[in-house]
Amino acid sequence: MLYPYGIGNLGVDYSIPPQALPPGALANASNMVITDSGLLTGRNGYLKLNNGAVDPGGSRMTSLFEYRSGTTVKTLCSYGTDLAYYDATTNAFIDYVTTLTSDKMCQWVNFGGKAISVNEGSDHPQYFDGTTGGDLAGTPPHGKTICDWSSRVWLGGDSTDVALLTGCYISDPTDWTTTTASIGIVEQFVGDPKDPITGIFGFFDWLLVGKKNILYKLSGDPPTNSSNLSIYPVYDRKGDSAGFTSPWAITQVGNDVIFLDGFDIKRLSGIQEFGDVESASVIPHFREYLRDIADKDYIQYTKFYHYKNKQQIWVSIPTSATTHYVFVIEYRFYRETGRYAVFPMSGLNITDLTGIANGSVDDLYGAFQDGIARHLDVDDCNDDAGVAIPRHFTQVIAGMGKGEGATEHRKQFHKLNTYVKPSISTLTMTPSYAVDLMDAEQIRDETFTDLSAETASGWPGTGVKRKDIRLFGISGKSMALKWSHEKIGENFIMQPSSVEYEIKQKIEIV
Repeated sequence: MLYPYGIGNLGVDYSIPPQALPPGALANASNMVITDSGLLTGRNGYLKLNNGAVDPGGSRMTSLFEYRSGTTVKTLCSYGTDLAYYDATTNAFIDYVTTLTSDKMCQWVNFGGKAISVNEGSDHPQYFDGTTGGDLAGTPPHGKTICDWSSRVWLGGDSTDVALLTGCYISDPTDWTTTTASIGIVEQFVGDPKDPITGIFGFFDWLLVGKKNILYKLSGDPPTNSSNLSIYPVYDRKGDSAGFTSPWAITQVGNDVIFLDGFDIKRLSGIQEFGDVESASVIPHFREYLRDIADKDYIQYTKFYHYKNKQQIWVSIPTSATTHYVFVIEYRFYRETGRYAVFPMSGLNITDLTGIANGSVDDLYGAFQDGIARHLDVDDCNDDAGVAIPRHFTQVIAGMGKGEGATEHRKQFHKLNTYVKPSISTLTMTPSYAVDLMDAEQIRDETFTDLSAETASGWPGTGVKRKDIRLFGISGKSMALKWSHEKIGENFIMQPSSVEYEIKQKIEIV
């Protein structure tokens, strides 16, 4: 009997027993993603942008952003008390502001020829115009969160008025006082004035205003006319309560808003027959694990980046004050599979994620805890051009979905009919196994037994390589099969493969 493996378009699933997973799901993985064809491959490496840390004293980089105005672009960052721009001549960041409250997470927008940032409501909003920067003109609120929508810059919250929503004079981010009808500023307390605004996001003709447990929508006809704006709670079709946990963890994919709500990642989608929107978890198969590892004291600093080039959402979620867990949400096969696929990463202690223009597309960049900005997802690259990337994936072979190979039957596993395509001329991988593991935690923590390392580049075949790997004396109700790779200058694309086994008995005798 044959059971497929090597297919991973469903991503990692920790929500059900591993022996019950369908063939396209992974019991575990690290530093794996999928190709446009849905085939498993190792993540690409990263390269440093700045040669040395932004602060020799050890401050982390707290945000990374690209200023864009016409054809002028510059990479900006925050760290310690400073804001800085990247100088390509020296490969270093040059400070332009040095007086902010230390170690806060900045949030940015581009508007009216300026990059405008807020510093968690602790300081006056700052600007950068391509040459210089400093306090934004006018008298804007300090702002805990920021976005641009309908020809205005909007600030959510203030150092004193935590529920105040403020929009600037139309098309002028330096005017926060003029009250001219229809085009003047907008000021509105949202809901309970003691309940802080935790995020704001422009969603078509709505401005979504979030608190921890409720969402509001600001809208008008047209939405640029401040005299016609109204704000109402957003009603969910199922009556669920939803809120924004992090102002940085909100993005849009098609007609859906994807956002962090507590330890869950949800989507708001569509106008429903009853209620404004429908919300649902996009990671029910990963949610419990996130709850276990995320730090509730820092979860509000979770960062999203919508990597449109690869149809991915990259997520960095704090696991302590100084560490972060990174994973990728793939949605390119959502229509075919009906779910978002999750792929965990390792070796990426990232504090912020952003895109930097490269022609007509945006490349993926990350701000790291060590004070260095790095270009992520660089083809044919190791980490920092010299560190091997530890990659692995695990699938469980138990015969689910086949009546003759149900999980309660003991099996004798005979061989792995394995197909793989090396990315270059050399490729060494190691298969390993464990039998009868019953839950996801065992899969992640169990010690696997290594088989012989395989020089896959030496297998028969041109392009795609093939080998039947014999298994001797391996039997059980299920087998967790793990493939690992950690070699400099190598990568691979796994091809659909299979495990050959036979049923040994249908009734267990004890």
